[in-house]
Amino acid sequence: MSHANSDTSSRTQARPYDLAIDLGSGAIKVALVSVSGRIIAFADERISTFLLPDGGAEQDAGQRWDLAKTAAKKVVAASNVSPADIVAIACDSQWSVVIPVQ
Repeated sequence: MSHANSDTSSRTQARPYDLAIDLGSGAIKVALVSVSGRIIAFADERISTFLLPDGGAEQDAGQRWDLAKTAAKKVVAASNVSPADIVAIACDSQWSVVIPVQ
């Protein structure tokens, strides 16, 4: 399941914008944020977690990367902001640093 939302009233705000990506344990969440801190657009994509018989849990790194790209594309499309106006990308994770590399 995925979710996307945008604040159409803020599309005329001054540039630049930051793209924020949260690599959460249950979903990849992406927001486009103005320099004043206003959320312009938001999307999230649920990620699958595979529970192992010994009590462990795993997630597919390829799925995380694909979902991050999908959510980022949705946010940019919903915002009507030019990619040239996005000056920074911030990425965080709940417990360990995960850097999706293609």
